[in-house]
Amino acid sequence: MFGRWEPETLIKLTCGEDTARFARAVFEDPEKFNKKDIDASGDELTIIQIADVLSKAKKKQVTYEKVSYEEAVRRGMFEGTVAAHEWMNAVPGFDISETYALF
Repeated sequence: MFGRWEPETLIKLTCGEDTARFARAVFEDPEKFNKKDIDASGDELTIIQIADVLSKAKKKQVTYEKVSYEEAVRRGMFEGTVAAHEWMNAVPGFDISETYALF
């Protein structure tokens, strides 16, 4: 795997089941969520931790290589995705520890 994330950048992750639970909660009590900025992430991992999880799941070593902007695009990554990686490095995410208390 390759990209522009720094090894220590936390990447927010969610799964379909969590997204569905959150959507249901919003429809059932819209006022609770109205005009709120809510982080619906289920987990935060670095790209190194993600590579480790994938390695264990695939029973094959998965590594991460940070490449230049130009190299990422040359290898087929969309420029918007490369820019998003750089933005995530520059703008730390919000704490997700209280996310599930909302629903």
